[in-house]
Amino acid sequence: MHLFTTANQRHGGFLSACALMKALRGTFRVTARALGGKPPAANHERLAACAESTGDFHQPPVAPGDHVLVHMNDYPVWFGNAVQRWREIIEPAASVQFVFNRVFGAIPKQPWLAEHVTRIYFHSSAMEASWRLLVRDSPLLDVPTQVLSPPAELSALRRIALRPVDDSPVVIGRLAGDADLPDNAPAFYARLADALPTAEFWFMPCPEPLADAFAGNGRFRFFDRDGMAVADFLAACHVYALTYHHGFPVPGPRSLMEAMAAGCAPVVIDRDGPRDRVVHGESGFRSNDDDAFITYVVSLAGDAALRDRIARAARQRTLGWGPMPWVEAITRHALGGNVA
Repeated sequence: MHLFTTANQRHGGFLSACALMKALRGTFRVTARALGGKPPAANHERLAACAESTGDFHQPPVAPGDHVLVHMNDYPVWFGNAVQRWREIIEPAASVQFVFNRVFGAIPKQPWLAEHVTRIYFHSSAMEASWRLLVRDSPLLDVPTQVLSPPAELSALRRIALRPVDDSPVVIGRLAGDADLPDNAPAFYARLADALPTAEFWFMPCPEPLADAFAGNGRFRFFDRDGMAVADFLAACHVYALTYHHGFPVPGPRSLMEAMAAGCAPVVIDRDGPRDRVVHGESGFRSNDDDAFITYVVSLAGDAALRDRIARAARQRTLGWGPMPWVEAITRHALGGNVA
């Protein structure tokens, strides 16, 4: 199987694609194909560790009978500039499957793909609905689709001990991009800090607007990207508060899945992937209203029994997530009745 993925940056989509490659090697011989330019050395090493061989957009060629999986992150924006090359890749393949993580780019305008694509996967039901609207007048509407949570490997995080009920101080964490905060993030966290005078607030990576706003405040701790192990960061957090700028798509997100697996009680925005991941009032809380969002965080911070109940339900919710549902679906739609 040739798995194409964006590899010029290290982000959740790339890491999920690597986890998927590893899992697919139980069924396929996997070639990792880097999109979006030459990947940095660390990413290339990761690709090489996840696949039997590596290549790029052009090499090695796809032979008749080969299977293709295109794991799109931000690369679809360039698809329309390389249609002829994509035809050379896709047309000989025995099966072609697409995974969309963030954007569609020009792909909905390529009706010829309907003759070759076996299945299309999305990380959120909202993204699937958007796709079906965009291709409503195209033969692409007939291509089967499926929503699956990102193929993040979560088993090690589920082994983190749940926080003691009487643990203090309560830590409110955010393990997500440093450039996608809401515009009012400093004011929002100032309100939250006032409402929780003994809590701590941890961030990795370090969002510059918050680091500037709370410089010298010992209750705010900022870590560089990879400043500590993800498991160690999440093991220290009691509540996972995930706000996002309204203009950023949030397909998974991987960090939310990791936090839930680690036993953090989540409060998240009510759209995109978080809407699929968190059952409101059961495995976390969802809201797009700042006042309600703060109320949920304060409730979890102040009520240890509620926090414990939500944390356990959040971890339980992750038990069906990971690479294996992807492997099962991809294998079934590549090999059909030949699945072992």
